[in-house]
Amino acid sequence: MAPGLSAARITRRYAPKMGEDEDLIKVAAPAPNSARFYDMVLKFSAFRTGEAAMAMERKGFLKEAYDADTEEKRQDLYRRWAKSYDAELTGDYSYVAPLRTAELFHRHQPDTDIEILEVGAGTGLAGQALHDLGYRVIDAVDVIQEMLDEAAKKGIYRSLTVADIRAPLDFPARSYDAMVSVGTFSINEILPDHLLPLMGLVKPGGLLCFTVNEIVFDDRDYRGFFDRLAADGTAETLEIRYDDYIQATETRAYICVLKVA
Repeated sequence: MAPGLSAARITRRYAPKMGEDEDLIKVAAPAPNSARFYDMVLKFSAFRTGEAAMAMERKGFLKEAYDADTEEKRQDLYRRWAKSYDAELTGDYSYVAPLRTAELFHRHQPDTDIEILEVGAGTGLAGQALHDLGYRVIDAVDVIQEMLDEAAKKGIYRSLTVADIRAPLDFPARSYDAMVSVGTFSINEILPDHLLPLMGLVKPGGLLCFTVNEIVFDDRDYRGFFDRLAADGTAETLEIRYDDYIQATETRAYICVLKVA
């Protein structure tokens, strides 16, 4: 079970979207990250456009990603998913988060002559979006070698490093102009506090631009965490945008932009 998640909260998050359908509203809350949890989120999410039947038939690795309840299972999944990840997410599911995040980052930091650390780079979808906007110096970090092997094929990264951000990264302090991350802060063991050592790698005045899954944003109190960063002079919140994440399932996320003090 992902720490800090409440199945009841997830039920409350999606139930209001179903109008007056009492049968759907009176669903018992499943365990987070279980198969039923995934199906409930997908069903409630797709209900908005009346495409629940179609969305519920979408299986494959995306379903398995929500079903994985340990870090070991998640890592095994991504190793197996690596080669088909781009095609499945961008083709079958309209995964727009990398592009939306890159565009928002570019609006806050139009200078492309900077050094970027991309955390949770995966197969390089966000890196490609940044590269297409003109950024040329990007270092990728991900915990899965197979995902980075796919990212390397894009030819857009200066370096690729296998590392787990739950432990301090072996990079010089204050060495990057920005940190970008898409899909890392989600239904998993990555918590708001894991942002703190990442901030230490960004130069004063530099930006952090990252997505937070809509379910965990409130449950793990990211907004309160950002307020505490502002209060102690660590970082300033420049923007929090609620935006599309995976369009086929109408999954959404918060794209957050922070400025390091």
